[in-house]
Amino acid sequence: MKAEIRRRHPKQLPSSQPKEPSGKRIAILLLGDIGRSPRMQYHALSLAQAGHYVDFIGYADTQPMEAVLNHDRITLWHIAIPHQLSAASRAMFLVLGPLWQRLLQDPQLKPLRSMSAGNEALLTERAGDGTIILRQTRPMLIVSSTSWTADEDFSILLGALKKYDELKSEGASDGSLPPLAVLITGKGPLRKYYEQEISRLQLQNVGIATAWLSAEDYPLLLGSADLGISLHTSSSGLDLPMKVVDMLGCGTPVCAYRFSW
Repeated sequence: MKAEIRRRHPKQLPSSQPKEPSGKRIAILLLGDIGRSPRMQYHALSLAQAGHYVDFIGYADTQPMEAVLNHDRITLWHIAIPHQLSAASRAMFLVLGPLWQRLLQDPQLKPLRSMSAGNEALLTERAGDGTIILRQTRPMLIVSSTSWTADEDFSILLGALKKYDELKSEGASDGSLPPLAVLITGKGPLRKYYEQEISRLQLQNVGIATAWLSAEDYPLLLGSADLGISLHTSSSGLDLPMKVVDMLGCGTPVCAYRFSW
């Protein structure tokens, strides 16, 4: 089964011999969407900044970081996803992992936008003197990121949010429970399934939306959140979810699924 390879942009490809004695020509092969792999993009940038020439090979669906696109030592090569994989069963997908993604492009932010009005944004409002301040009645912002695979059971989070909504509707804690704005970022095969589950909840005090953010906007969202959620489970018991590292690096506390190490 052959995969078509094509160039992303017409940079002058360096010859097999680097122009500088210290530079090497290095190929990075990613069996996934380049734009959805910030760690691999940072690897490519680090190698390029060290004086090497990088051929970055992977799927083309999401635009990479500008620093990667514009670096004169990085050449992007895109592999076309074989059409035969489009009809693969879900069981086959779980085995092949990143070889096929059904990605939704448009973020569905209406549930969160409805939690603000007038001069208010989701978390801020414009004061009388024109300055931007935090809303005193703002919802608590909860963020989770995911690849929407079977490694993460989001029914756990949805069940908890349903119970929270019921408690707030019943006036628990003397009405002190804040409304919740929950934003789940990422793309993946189970996204549509969970979006359908979310639409059935009909919550009154909790807004839930899904979105895909650029590598530049993602850390800004994490830094704005009150709480990060990680539902990742490890079949090996060895991996540390990078989303947890990202959230803690932005100073955001994390509630994570506990699995055996």
